[in-house]
Amino acid sequence: MLKIFKPCDFHVHLREGQLLKYVLKENNKNFQKILVMPNLIKPITNKNILSNYRSFVLNNNKNTEILFTIYLNQDCSIIDLKNMVNEKLFFAAKLYPLHATTNSSKNTQDRVVFITGASSGIGYALCEEYLRQGWNVIGLARDDTKIPNETIDNPKFEFVKTDLSNFDSSKLIIDEVFKKNANISTFILNAGIYIPDSLNDFNFENAKATFDTNVLSIYLSIELIKKNFELNSNYTLAIMSSTAGYKGLPKSILYGPSKAALINLAEAIKSEMYDNLNVKLICPGFVETPATKVNSFKMPYLMSPKDAARIIYSKIYKKGFEISFPFPFNSIMKFGKVLPYKLYFKITEKKFSKK
Repeated sequence: MLKIFKPCDFHVHLREGQLLKYVLKENNKNFQKILVMPNLIKPITNKNILSNYRSFVLNNNKNTEILFTIYLNQDCSIIDLKNMVNEKLFFAAKLYPLHATTNSSKNTQDRVVFITGASSGIGYALCEEYLRQGWNVIGLARDDTKIPNETIDNPKFEFVKTDLSNFDSSKLIIDEVFKKNANISTFILNAGIYIPDSLNDFNFENAKATFDTNVLSIYLSIELIKKNFELNSNYTLAIMSSTAGYKGLPKSILYGPSKAALINLAEAIKSEMYDNLNVKLICPGFVETPATKVNSFKMPYLMSPKDAARIIYSKIYKKGFEISFPFPFNSIMKFGKVLPYKLYFKITEKKFSKK
């Protein structure tokens, strides 16, 4: 016969307050080792809460070995978790379904993504991809007639109509969206227009329209994000630029410079936030959209919006700063940044002047 002198219990609720001392005392009597559950009235979701609770428990402990558990939800910081792992402060982590057990009303909420320029092209394809992945999607655009009824009718999709170049009205609308949706964790700033102006064709009105939508609306969105959310490593801020922003291209006297500005903006934000925010710079090549259909030149490595969205989703929550595609076009464009101007201009003339 096997006789267990002092067993272990790997699912103990020590509770808190006066009850904690009593429960801990009884566990000291009966168990050699216990694993403490984290679902207190205020769950153990960060290092500060865990340290305070852990200190109290260990100070009142006798001879029992005590292991601690962390409560995973949207309040957990990746950096905080890494630090706690390195310091060996907890043994296990739990993710509770909503109301599955005591004090589990603060589980992880539905994942919510905010996408601008959501009515067509990459923006709409991203809405579809996020819906396919089970996310709640808030899509913002100026025209809802382009979005299929099955998407509009999807209970996990919310369409917000606004023209981002109208800063006054958009500011009010986006601010209200953020106040009502405090659980947004991903922001994809994708809104943009493409006017294929050359030096001979361009005018100031088109330049203003391009920079209002492609650049200034991004700044407006970021200002409102900062106002409504305490950004940390749990959040993702993605800025949609383009490989056209790497270097000047024919018939891109407006679009290219606006996307170059976004590359610089994303780099600046990343350099300030580093690992305290998941900043992603997205630089697609030619994607088949209503905007690119107006191009009269041959577009190398042209791809579908759905393929672009799948690539973006597959990389947006992984390590790294830039999501650039398709290969090898992105590499060619990056290489162009270091080429002597004389050689670069010869290549672009040959590549893009073909009808």
